[in-house]
Amino acid sequence: MLKVILWDVGGPLLDEDEFYVLWERGVRTTAAETLGREISDAEFEQAKEWAIQSYAPYTFRAMLYELVGRDEPLHGIAVKKFYAAVPWHSDTLQPGIKDLLCDLSPRVPMTIVANQLKGVAARLDELGIAQYFKHIVSAGEFGLSKPDLRIYQHALGKLGVTPEEALMVGDRQDNDVVPAKMLGIKTLLLRQGWYKNQKVRVPEEQADWTVKSVPEMITKLRDLFP
Repeated sequence: MLKVILWDVGGPLLDEDEFYVLWERGVRTTAAETLGREISDAEFEQAKEWAIQSYAPYTFRAMLYELVGRDEPLHGIAVKKFYAAVPWHSDTLQPGIKDLLCDLSPRVPMTIVANQLKGVAARLDELGIAQYFKHIVSAGEFGLSKPDLRIYQHALGKLGVTPEEALMVGDRQDNDVVPAKMLGIKTLLLRQGWYKNQKVRVPEEQADWTVKSVPEMITKLRDLFP
């Protein structure tokens, strides 16, 4: 029986679509500056597809690695430029998500499990949703990032539940679904946005439930936690 929800931040809770446009532009510009030449559309799309389908935890860093010819010193330079050039968090809640969290939180313990930078708790507090989570486990503070199983195990331990009692809600097959299912956690995959076409490698890695929009995700969660 499902008792708790583990939430990714970008995608299910926050709308990051406009940021992916900025991040893509940042990757292309940074790679071009590092190499001293323009990046063709074909090069960019090949690097993007490779990074997404290779299950690289930090996709944009992987794209830069591919674009600079997998040259480690150049990659280090490009990554520093990239982080300095782009904004790193959205402040736009997904439509309907605050009402959902408000409805669920009195009876369903919820925790953040996300590859967010330091300060995510304060950012969620500013958006008026931090109070709905029992714990916020982020890579910036915890020191490990998804898909490392230990970040999930830590979250389960904080909630005091078994994997079978937890549901992971995320928008990435690699970082959200695969590690959760390895531990026996149920999964709800939001297939929209940048990672919507990420391939499933074997049947065992299929999400338990898949939705294609935030309204559909909200409806499914209300069905799972009536």
